[in-house]
Amino acid sequence: MNADDNMRRALNNLRKDVGRKYKETKNYEKWMFNLRQFYLRGQDDLFSRLHAEINREILFKLQEDYEYKKLKIEVQCNPFLVQDWQKYKSRILQIAQRIDRNLTSTTFPPTMVSSKNRSVDKITQKRIKIVKRLRKLTYGSKRISQCQIISIFDVLYVYLPICPSFLNPPDLEYSQEFFIRKLLPTLKKEAEQLCASRTAPPPYFLEMDGALKVGGLRDQLVFECRLCNELALNNIKKVRLHIKSVHELDDNLNNVLYATKVNCDAVLTNLFHAFFLHQH
Repeated sequence: MNADDNMRRALNNLRKDVGRKYKETKNYEKWMFNLRQFYLRGQDDLFSRLHAEINREILFKLQEDYEYKKLKIEVQCNPFLVQDWQKYKSRILQIAQRIDRNLTSTTFPPTMVSSKNRSVDKITQKRIKIVKRLRKLTYGSKRISQCQIISIFDVLYVYLPICPSFLNPPDLEYSQEFFIRKLLPTLKKEAEQLCASRTAPPPYFLEMDGALKVGGLRDQLVFECRLCNELALNNIKKVRLHIKSVHELDDNLNNVLYATKVNCDAVLTNLFHAFFLHQH
């Protein structure tokens, strides 16, 4: 009987001990959860204050930067973030400065062309001829003619503004035969070489951030809503109003880039405006 009593007493003590350990574990888990939440709030606060110091356009590019993504993971895993924050902040700002330099170095100012008087310099006249020739030879989402021999997605269009033969076009007669046999292959080769050498491209008109910078595309009916099909092709001003009123998004740059896309066929129709800006 005494042995049974001792066994029951031992089991009761064991249950109590297990219950106490369970409560301690739960309390520890709760404490860890609260600590983690506090840590994350501190992280968010530090990043928010840092982001406020960075230009919106650079901030958008920063989110896509591989080095920044890698660094952010390192930051999030560091339990001593507050103590080490100045070191991390310095590294993040260095990445932002690199992005800023790239944006500055790849900006290709659009050539101003008077809408009333087309008397422009000879180089601009030749560039206009190149773009007009390309327009006739290019197809968009579908190829509808045999004479269309180049896609608007071709690497040529990525690098055309900085191709040597576009920057300084040859002083020759721009016949269709000369363009197709001589100048177009030269331009394509130059673009491919620039791509192969990993030269930073200028703003690209089929990407939203590029389309807002080049020529006069922002005023043309080349943009559409990425979130719905209710809005017809429109200029960027109307699209911004649409995403604000219909989708209830602030019309800041990040939201515009997120909610808007460029229609390649509409850009092809307005190809002139991807390279030149009418001066009123």
